[in-house]
Amino acid sequence: MTSDAIRRRIERVYGSLDHPAFHFVGAALESRPYAALRERLAARLDLRDDTRPDDDVSFGFVIETREGRRVLRLSMVGPYALLLRIVTGAPAEVVSAGSALGADEARIVAELARDGIELLDRATLDERIPLAVWSTPPDETRLYQALFVDSDVIPWEWFPSQS
Repeated sequence: MTSDAIRRRIERVYGSLDHPAFHFVGAALESRPYAALRERLAARLDLRDDTRPDDDVSFGFVIETREGRRVLRLSMVGPYALLLRIVTGAPAEVVSAGSALGADEARIVAELARDGIELLDRATLDERIPLAVWSTPPDETRLYQALFVDSDVIPWEWFPSQS
């Protein structure tokens, strides 16, 4: 899917870029659209829910794999995912479909593809969209914040030593 299609979906789901509505978050929490995927992953991997409905517009999961810790975010806006490889002492790495390392990461990527969920790459996540969210000014909002977490901390730019 192109970033133009993602932008159109964002505007449709939020209702407006200038005055967004967040009613879709409650609806997604109630309907649990990714429940089957979550169950399949939890059956094979150590998975912990990390969803924070106050500022997330995605379901978040911390996954302990043989390759290390991963963070998976599944958007409430549409069928989009973000998979982060957590690296000690460095910013997280965005995992794209072609960059999976190890069997567990490859399994996560395959399960997303099985359900038709698009795993977004860093370039797409970094694109700006003038969405007025709570924590980020509209001129600084990225597709990452519109699809996953309204935070001014970008995981692939944040160094733990700078906390």
